Amino acid sequence: MADAGPVSQPDRIAVLDVLRGLALWGVLIGNTVWIYSARWYVPDDTHHALDLPAVWFVELFINGKAMTLLTFMFGLGFALQLVRGEQRGTDVRRPFARRLAVLFLIGWCHVAFIWWGDVTWTYALNGFLLLAFVRLRDRWLLVWAACVIFVPMLVVAIPEIGMWFWTAIPDRAARNTAYVDAIRDGSYVAVIVAHLKQALVHSTPGALTYMPWEIGRFLIGLVAGKRHVFDENGAGHLRVWKGVLGIGLVLACAGVTRTLLAHFVLPGYELTTAGALMFTTVGELGVLGMVAVYIAATVLVFQRARWRRVLLVIAPAGRMPLTTYVMQSVIMTTVFYGRGFGLVGEVSFAGCVGLALVVFPVQIAMANVWLRHYRFGPLEWLWRTLAYGRRQPMRV
Repeated sequence: MADAGPVSQPDRIAVLDVLRGLALWGVLIGNTVWIYSARWYVPDDTHHALDLPAVWFVELFINGKAMTLLTFMFGLGFALQLVRGEQRGTDVRRPFARRLAVLFLIGWCHVAFIWWGDVTWTYALNGFLLLAFVRLRDRWLLVWAACVIFVPMLVVAIPEIGMWFWTAIPDRAARNTAYVDAIRDGSYVAVIVAHLKQALVHSTPGALTYMPWEIGRFLIGLVAGKRHVFDENGAGHLRVWKGVLGIGLVLACAGVTRTLLAHFVLPGYELTTAGALMFTTVGELGVLGMVAVYIAATVLVFQRARWRRVLLVIAPAGRMPLTTYVMQSVIMTTVFYGRGFGLVGEVSFAGCVGLALVVFPVQIAMANVWLRHYRFGPLEWLWRTLAYGRRQPMRV
């Protein structure tokens, strides 16, 4: 029986690296606007000419969408490991579990020492749950995906339950203030303590809402991988991708309409339970539809030689996603935290978007240079070396 191991370069699907890179760019924009900059916690009374367009750009095209795409890619990656394992006659569940355990450790080191908002440790936890769905048929995977995505969200959308749910954790405002004070002026030990508290505070309600949200996206990615729709960079399933693009556009337009209504028409109106459930459902379908548009459009455009050359420039950042993701935290905490330039609460919304739009191309350039000489990103090499229990060859 063959041993499990890392995917060799000839076996990689280039369009998936591109999609992973685009997802990381979107995640960087969203995290910079709201979390790295502490805009969630610091009141902003200043308004610049470009702030409103920047806020709407992030709200309509980034919030929830970039993380959905990245989470989908994780489930898809697991499916590809399963498929390749079956082709080699290898049961990949045990090595996959080892990789998850190491990812959990790396994630919590990221939380404590660099930035509390890391998601990789939640990927690791939910990845263990993903193992329970391996043997299900695709239709049941989709049923489970719909259930775990929508049921918790709809329960919390019921006004009486939602009001209790979001106020159940005491002293959240005080913890947020303490967190901002720590990252602005605190010692490194104070920052570590603030990171750990903040991660635990936000993960408490997340166990009931965000965790199922994440698992549902894993399952959709698992189905896509088992269906081989990305084989040959999607070239063998162009009719499928054109259909996905059409359906995604309809759902995305519905989601945008819902967001605009919620902002411009419904403020001040108290929705009935039925209205709240409908709005929540349409909103979530809109997020999934927008992500479907992103994926299908990328696959279809990738078939054109000129656009393929452009998109492949992004691919190296997606080939080393863990390094790219953690490096974003290193860069942005240096910009915003007191231990760096101390700009927390000082950069406008438009400035945050602009910063993210500039930083990621630098990461792309760095990834292109690095992967000319090395097989993996530094953290990917560490991850694989610890997971497989043997030193991985690093040089190309």
